Amino acid sequence: MPGHAWRYAIYDLLTRRQLIEHMPFEIESFTTMLGEAGTLQATLPLGDPAIRARKPRELLLTRRTNLIIFRDEVPVWDGVIWHRRPRREGSKSSATFQASEIRSVLERRLFRPLLGYGSAKTLSYTQADMFTVFRDLLADAQNFTYLDLRPGDLGIEADASQMSGVLIDRRDAGSELGAFHGYTFTTYGQLLRDLVEGDPGMEWRIHTWIDEGRALRRRVLLGSPQLGGDPNASPLPTYEYPGQIYSYEWPDDGEQSANYVAALGEGEGDNLRWAESSLDDELLAGYPLLETVTSHKSDSSLVILQGRAAADLAAVSGDRTVPSLDIVGYPQINPGAYIRVRIADENWFPGSSAVPFEAVVRVVGLRIQPGGRERTSLIIEEPRSPA
Repeated sequence: MPGHAWRYAIYDLLTRRQLIEHMPFEIESFTTMLGEAGTLQATLPLGDPAIRARKPRELLLTRRTNLIIFRDEVPVWDGVIWHRRPRREGSKSSATFQASEIRSVLERRLFRPLLGYGSAKTLSYTQADMFTVFRDLLADAQNFTYLDLRPGDLGIEADASQMSGVLIDRRDAGSELGAFHGYTFTTYGQLLRDLVEGDPGMEWRIHTWIDEGRALRRRVLLGSPQLGGDPNASPLPTYEYPGQIYSYEWPDDGEQSANYVAALGEGEGDNLRWAESSLDDELLAGYPLLETVTSHKSDSSLVILQGRAAADLAAVSGDRTVPSLDIVGYPQINPGAYIRVRIADENWFPGSSAVPFEAVVRVVGLRIQPGGRERTSLIIEEPRSPA
C-alpha cells in the first residue's frame, strides 16, 4: 500500500504567502490539541548542501515564520516558529526549531489602549451571546493598524451567525468591574480562557485549509459547552486491540478520590453553614473513609449547600481513569471527537477475548509521527461510559 505524502511548507505569518513548498525537516512528532497550543520540534541537517541552498538562516525566522504541515495536500498542523538553535559538533552541523500552533500568538497580544498614555479602551456587553463576545475579542486581537500595516492580523475568520444560546454580561455595575478594560493589559489568550472556563463554558480551535484559489485560510470553530461529536452518536469511530491499537495503558488513579465531602458555605466558627454527602455504597463495600472539603462561601442556604456537596462528591468519587492509546496510522478525527475503544486482553480484562472490554472516550489531542511509518498517540479525557 503506497504511503502518504507529507510536506513541510514555509509561509510568512502575516501575508500568508508561501515562501517555500517544502523544507526537509526531520520531525519526530507533533501535537495538535483542544484547549491549548500544540507543539513540534524540527531538525535540519545543515551538512547537506541542498538544504543550505534553501537559505534556512534567512528563511526560518523566529516570531515571523509560519510552518504548515501537509498530509496528502491537506493542512494538518499550522504554527509559528518561536525558537531556533543552530549547533555544530565537529563535522556535524544541524539546527533545531521549536514551534507552537497559531493560537500561541494570542498569548503575546495585549488588550490595551491603542493611543498611548491617557487613552482608554473598553468593551462592554449586556445579555450578549457568549460566541459574539468571543468573536469580538478575537477580531479585536487582530484589528491593529500601524503605519498602514496590520501586524496583528492572523487571518482567523469566524462565522458570525453561529450562536451558543448562552447570554452573558460583561459590564460594570456599581463597584463591580465586569467589562473588559484596557488598563488591565491582559492578554487576549487569557481573556478567551476566561470565557472558556466560565459557566457553562465553551471550547474552540482553529481550522486551517487551502481554498480553491490556493490561498491559506483560517477559521475559528466554536462549541459550547464542548466542541466535537456526540458521545451517543451511532456509529462512533471504533478502535480495537488487537488491531489498529498497537499499545495502550488503562490506569486507575485513586489518590485524589473521596467518598465523603463537606461543602462549606457562609459564616465562620460556630455560625458556619455547611452540608455533607457520602458515598454509602462504597463504604458498605469495605472501602476506607476518604474525606475532602470544598468551599462555597457565597452560599448560605443549607438546601443549596446540600446540592453542592452531592455534586462535589460526584466529581471526586471513584478512580480517575485517563487512558493512553497508540494507534497505527493517522486517524481521521479531530480533537474533541468521541471514539469507541474495544480491548480483548485476558491479562487484565478476564473474559474480554469473548466479550471485549468497551468504553467511549473523548480525544482531546493527538501526538502524530509523520512520514513513512505513521503512528498516532491519542490524548484522552476520562472515559464516559466503561462497559
